[in-house]
Amino acid sequence: MGNRHFILLFCLLVSLPVYSQVIEKSYLSTDKEIYAPEDTIWFKAYAFDLNSLLSAESVAYHVLVLGSDSEKLTQSSWPVYDGLASGYLIAPKLEGTYKIVAISGQMVNSSVDQAFNKTFFVRSELADEIDILAYPQFEVFNTDADNAIDIFTQFSPTKLAPDVRLTYQMFSEGKRVDRGRLKTAEDGKVTLKIGNLKGFGKDLSLLIESEDKILSRPIKLSVPIPVAQQYIDLQFLPEGGTLVNGKVNKIAFKALDKNGEPFDFKGLVISSSGKIVAAAESYYKGMGSFNLLPQAGETYTFQVNSPLKIDSLYAMP
Repeated sequence: MGNRHFILLFCLLVSLPVYSQVIEKSYLSTDKEIYAPEDTIWFKAYAFDLNSLLSAESVAYHVLVLGSDSEKLTQSSWPVYDGLASGYLIAPKLEGTYKIVAISGQMVNSSVDQAFNKTFFVRSELADEIDILAYPQFEVFNTDADNAIDIFTQFSPTKLAPDVRLTYQMFSEGKRVDRGRLKTAEDGKVTLKIGNLKGFGKDLSLLIESEDKILSRPIKLSVPIPVAQQYIDLQFLPEGGTLVNGKVNKIAFKALDKNGEPFDFKGLVISSSGKIVAAAESYYKGMGSFNLLPQAGETYTFQVNSPLKIDSLYAMP
């Protein structure tokens, strides 16, 4: 491909009038990176001297459009005034990746690696117009249910975008708990089913992102997922049956979920004055223990804070 590119550029150079050689550098900017078929590509071109200042030596600027296999599609020349040129090109009819190669008149017969080149894309629909929409088919996330989310990609409110590749990530309290890939169908729709997630906490969110490498900007959508409050039966079993003020008490506990199954968790003991006085974590089938030094006049509650959202605080004996 490189040799073919060289030959095409050489043929262009030798077909143009030869000027006395003044080494210049060229640069060209376009109004966009992605175009619709046969769209107008507006450009501005610059010729610089060896000191990177605008050069007044060239009187013409030559622009080629090459296909993906480096075949020459179009060739045009534009007048240069004080090192500046402007013009337009017509984008190819077919979708694909194309290249613009440009030189100033004083660069004719220069080395091929001195020519300016840039890549642009042609798509039947402009990528920047794609939107991602998501509609959870549930009120709250429930680990015991089939949680379906319908995802749509569209060019406009009335035209869906088919065959768009997506990635998704599930986050809980800043930690990723699941990820995967999706692709919309011909109708621009795909359904994501969230299974039983492990290790997620109170907050749950879904991040959807386009995986299309041709898009000129990343397209992302963040969707908050409401989490169902979960009830657990939490029992506290102080040694001796009651708490004794002024002494360290060992308190055992046992937790069961709504189905009577052991429930593992982490939590904090909070005094009525708002201080955290102990922490606890189950270590086997919802069971564990912690030490507490109760003070006269204080009451205590237990707050479960991981892994799931719990419906209330639990009063200590």
